[in-house]
Parts: sequence; C-alpha cells; structure tokens
Amino acid sequence: MLATLSPTYQGSAAPQSMPTKQDSLAPVEQSRQRLLEDQAFKANESYQRMLMLTNNPEFMQAVAMQNIADAAEQVEDPTIKARYDQTAHRLHEWGERRMVQHQQQQEPVNTGRGPNTLPSLSLSPGLLKNKLVQQ
Repeated sequence: MLATLSPTYQGSAAPQSMPTKQDSLAPVEQSRQRLLEDQAFKANESYQRMLMLTNNPEFMQAVAMQNIADAAEQVEDPTIKARYDQTAHRLHEWGERRMVQHQQQQEPVNTGRGPNTLPSLSLSPGLLKNKLVQQ
C-alpha cells in the first residue's frame, strides 16, 4: 500500500537520506513559476494588491527597515502611525500590568517572615556577628 502512495518507498526499513537544499528548492521554484504564470492567479485581487505594493518604493523601503517605528515614518501614512502608536501604548500598559502582577505575587513570599527565618542580609557584618552572638 505504501508503494502506491509514495514513489520513493522501496519496501526496506533503511532510512533514506535527506534531500539537499537544491533538491528541496527546485519543486518550490517550479510551483512558484506555475503560479505566477497562471492567468486566474494574475487576475486575483490579492495578486494585484501585492504587485501595487512591490512597485511602491516607499513600501519596499519600509519593509526593509528593522524597526516598525522607522517603517511607519518611512511610509508617512497616518493610519499606520496611529495603529503603531495604539499598539505601542497597549503593549506598554500590558507590561505595567504584568509588572504589578509579578510584584503582587512576590509580596506574600517576602512578608511572611516567621521566628525561624534567617536575619536580613542588609545587616552589616559587624551587626550580624553581634546579633548571632546574642542569640
């Protein structure tokens, strides 16, 4: 049954070697070429928008930028800038909430000092020695 599903199946349990990068890329490149030559794909609205973006030098420069803020400045589109600012603001708020949660989770651990706990490390060595001698 496997022989009918896979032309490379030999019926042996020996592992097959991994194809080279070139062998893997060849079918991908062929499929890409067939897709780009397909008239139905060329007529597709998404393809047309993709072509418009690739022919837009401002967009291509923005894509090449490493930083989203730099990309937004490069495009100079107020909508993109507004979305970036909104996302940055939300991310900042989320970070603050996360930090507060983390601090609240740490507080019960730090405030629960009982009589058998070690003295604080903030004591100087001399005070620590005197405190240990007194006990």
